[in-house]
Amino acid sequence: MLVLSEVFDEFLDLKEINPKPSEQSVRRLIEVAGDLPVDQYTRSHAKAFLASYHEQKTSTRRRRLQCLTSILNFAYWEYDIDKRNPFSRIIIKGEGKDVTSREPFSVAELKKLYSASLAYGQLRLILPILGETGCRLSEVLGLMKQDVIHSEDLLVINIRENDSRGLKTENSKRSLPVVSGSATKALKKLLGAKSDS
Repeated sequence: MLVLSEVFDEFLDLKEINPKPSEQSVRRLIEVAGDLPVDQYTRSHAKAFLASYHEQKTSTRRRRLQCLTSILNFAYWEYDIDKRNPFSRIIIKGEGKDVTSREPFSVAELKKLYSASLAYGQLRLILPILGETGCRLSEVLGLMKQDVIHSEDLLVINIRENDSRGLKTENSKRSLPVVSGSATKALKKLLGAKSDS
C-alpha cells in the first residue's frame, strides 16, 4: 500500500490544482501522524491533525481538512480501499462563529490608497487594479502585455491562461473593461505604457 506522500504525488499529477494548500496539509499530517500507508489513517489522526491548527480560524481548519479528505477519497477510490474516510464529516467546534466582519473602505480611503499606490513602486500598482476590476491577485500578477488591449477609449483586460499563470476555473476566462481612472493609470504604468492623462 502506498504511503500518503506517494499518493499525494500521484494526486497532484492527475489533478490540475494549486498544490500549495494541499502540500501544507499533507506536510502537517505527516508531522502529526507520520507518512503512513493511506489505509492506516484513523479518526484519531484526523482529530490530532485538526488540533494542530487550534490557533487558526475554523474556516482555515475546514479548508486544510478538506484537502486531506480529497486526497484520501482519491486514494480509496483508486486503490479499492473499502473503508470510511476518517477525515470526512468531522465536526469542528464553533465552526463559523469566529468570523469577523470587516467594514468596506470608504471612497475617501480608497482614493488615498490608490493615489499612494500610483506614487510608489511597481508592486503597489496592482492595488487599484484589484480594487476596481475584481480580479484575483494571481490574475493581476500574471498579466502580460498581450492580455491588455485598447478598445475604443478603454483598456480591456483579457483574463486567460498564459505562460505565467493558469486559471482557477474554466469560468475565470473573461474580458474586463477598465473604467476607473486610477486602475487605468496603474495598468498603463504597470505594463510600461505611456499614460495619456
